[in-house]
Amino acid sequence: MSTATTVQWRRVSKHFGEVAALDDFSLSLGAGVHCILGANGAGKSTAFALLTGARRPDRGEVWVADHRVRRGGEASKLIGFAPQALTFPATLTVEEVLRLVAAHYPAPVPVREVLNWAGLAEQARSLCGGLSGGQTRRLGLACALVGNAPVVVLDEPVAGLDVPGQQQLHQLIRALGQEGRTVLVASHDLGEVEQIANTIQLIAHGRLVASDDVAGIKDQLDGITLTFTSTVDQVLPMIYRCDPGARVSLSCGRVEAITERPDAVARLILNTLPNPGLLIRKPTLAEAIESLLAGGDNGRNDVKTDGQR
Repeated sequence: MSTATTVQWRRVSKHFGEVAALDDFSLSLGAGVHCILGANGAGKSTAFALLTGARRPDRGEVWVADHRVRRGGEASKLIGFAPQALTFPATLTVEEVLRLVAAHYPAPVPVREVLNWAGLAEQARSLCGGLSGGQTRRLGLACALVGNAPVVVLDEPVAGLDVPGQQQLHQLIRALGQEGRTVLVASHDLGEVEQIANTIQLIAHGRLVASDDVAGIKDQLDGITLTFTSTVDQVLPMIYRCDPGARVSLSCGRVEAITERPDAVARLILNTLPNPGLLIRKPTLAEAIESLLAGGDNGRNDVKTDGQR
């Protein structure tokens, strides 16, 4: 897999009125599958819009390979994009839409090949206005791929797809990354992210919070999680004596303690509580992401970027 930088946001800022959608945002990504995560309004869609040339930054620059992104510029021929919101001219057929998109690229994939991959061969002559939601999503994905572009941007790509369609798409995304393309995916499905991501980028309040592979993101959340039966009032003082930095919560009668001293806390629990039903596990991806994004609320732009490749 190539390690050359393919896409770059260089100290980019974009405001909508007084709201900073991106604030001094910098990120460089090369070949592979990169999942861009963050809460609604974090800046993911704005980053995609600047990359595809749909919007211009207030400050900074966006580059694809050796081309600075400009609306209608050379960089547009290097990107295939499937936005989250998809609409197509109701009176055009599926095949006509794909041929129109393919005409903008120097070496597109044959339209019939893309129709077969997308499961739309039978709908080739159907009007777009009569497509179902899932068929419309498939057509959007086909439009992103028909140009044979080295950069593929997918915003919530599995929305509206059935389970077989989701599995097929995941296989395709992994294959695109393995053959050296740069694939950017925005998703709220962490199960999907763990299946396809080479790296994860976390954005909060228009700034990059973290960039690493899945294991690296998990490792950035210090501590091991201990879950056991008790009450917070009963165990909180003794846990804090062992580890003053422990994070303790109660859910459905089970105490959850995240600690950097799991051996000491576990011994204390087992020696103090009868039948605590103690479980010990490493942090999940969801817990790590939640913690890192919460830390991003302080507005800092200190980022670990070991996974940018």
